[in-house]
Amino acid sequence: MSETGRAALRRRMAAAQGPAAGEPPQAVTEAIDRYHRLMGIPFDHIVPDPALLPEESVRFFLVDGAWLDALTEGVLSVGGTGSRASALAARHTELYRSRMRAAAASGPVAGMLLRSALVARWPTTQVLAFADPVPPRDAKPAGLSPIPPLRFEALAPTLLLVLWPRVPAAVWIEEPHRELGHGFHVDPRTGGLVVPPAPNSPASIPVPTRAPRTVDVVELAARVAAQPGRGGRAGSGPLAAALLSRQYRQVFE
Repeated sequence: MSETGRAALRRRMAAAQGPAAGEPPQAVTEAIDRYHRLMGIPFDHIVPDPALLPEESVRFFLVDGAWLDALTEGVLSVGGTGSRASALAARHTELYRSRMRAAAASGPVAGMLLRSALVARWPTTQVLAFADPVPPRDAKPAGLSPIPPLRFEALAPTLLLVLWPRVPAAVWIEEPHRELGHGFHVDPRTGGLVVPPAPNSPASIPVPTRAPRTVDVVELAARVAAQPGRGGRAGSGPLAAALLSRQYRQVFE
């Protein structure tokens, strides 16, 4: 064989061995990435007993890095029976372990499972996770920087799974922002109905009634107009603005 032929053979052999010696095949890489986001994992491996996730409940969890390690090793060892295949599987496994160790510097992958009718009735419900420093509970979402999720998926009509690349310090679950409503609030101290205070006012406004379950709307409009920060004008417009309720937000910290 000529020198040119030998060089061509060496190039072909290097090309054939290159991907195996370095990165796993793309299909294998994509499969492992999906498994790391818990895709294709039987649900009873995530929640082994239904009692751990009853109806109308939420559970927060951490993904075990050792479990992912074992899963990766198992995926890479499938179909390898000879010494060469075993050596390649070990090399690829170590490559993934080094990547996982680098990713673990910011903490383990965290997740949330929400089992609720909320998932089916309001599929556009927002779930926002924040690292320290946590925004104020009444902050508007616009302009904030939540943690981008690794996965946000409804596994069933009433079951939502969310994964984040790090452990959040706070999680907000909010009504869809297209929802608007009017109504009163309940004073937690007295149990009575109140209108929430204006931004520059210290106290809520007790709702006046003329009979049980009958609101004195004229008196309520006057009380709203008299509260500092409301503009001093009574009428249906200012009253409607005072009764406008923002989207409900459930905060977990």
